[in-house]
Amino acid sequence: MVKIYQRYANKASFGLINTLPCNVIFDGTGKLVISAALEQILIWSIRRGVVQTVLKEDNPDRKKQPVVTHLCLSPNKKQLAAG
Repeated sequence: MVKIYQRYANKASFGLINTLPCNVIFDGTGKLVISAALEQILIWSIRRGVVQTVLKEDNPDRKKQPVVTHLCLSPNKKQLAAG
């Protein structure tokens, strides 16, 4: 029996709030929460409970995107670093 289903790959995910190895942080104002969802960074509105912004790398040359494992805000709370 041939296993044809192994050649398919997941193109997108939905309903993901946070990946396990990454931390969750608040922005400088305390009104937003920043979390990682696989290779994307999600900015959530605390009051409304919805995703306000999605940050992701749009590089068509890369075949596999790395997973975000750590988030950190700068001391002035205006810049975000992801690793």
